[in-house]
Amino acid sequence: MKKLSFSNVLSIVWKNVFVIIIFVGLFGVGGYFGAKKFIVPSYSATRQIVIHHGSLKKYTSLSSDMSMMQTYATAIKDPKIVNAVNTNLKGETDHHYSSSELLDKVYATPVNNSITMTIGVTDVSTASDAAKIVNELGKVTKANLNSLTGAGEVKLLGKAQVSNADESSPSVLQVTEISLILGLLVGLIVAAVRGVHVHKRH
Repeated sequence: MKKLSFSNVLSIVWKNVFVIIIFVGLFGVGGYFGAKKFIVPSYSATRQIVIHHGSLKKYTSLSSDMSMMQTYATAIKDPKIVNAVNTNLKGETDHHYSSSELLDKVYATPVNNSITMTIGVTDVSTASDAAKIVNELGKVTKANLNSLTGAGEVKLLGKAQVSNADESSPSVLQVTEISLILGLLVGLIVAAVRGVHVHKRH
């Protein structure tokens, strides 16, 4: 039996290219239909709000608000705010979410050393729902946060847009692409092993 060189291996793989094509096809089709059947799309969206007392030029009041940002974040997740968001959105979203579901999906995260807060929602059914929920959360926060925590003024920055919502789950295309790559790798290995086995017999 001849010793295998790199060119021999390439030649062996090329002669078994049909094996590679079969595996790429099987993995690609399997990945596509598997993703269509089992992956449920989910989306997330965010927007920012500013929370402060008095003039934005007074550092003392800003410093006080900065120290309270985590408290404000906790209050934004309060059932009083989330229930109001849920009530206001009834019939407006593509999918109906209960108040308890929204409590698990909405969040508020203070921006470090700032009076800015990122509010958001994750794991909802459509990009439109993600944008609507976040924008309504901003409105309800603006209307209610001060009465809950004495937060002062809440300013809403740019609205969440449907076009900017992020798909949190892998897309069908992404799964199919990964499946094709796996099929190619498996096909290459099988083709090489099959070819080397035939080569040894000669």
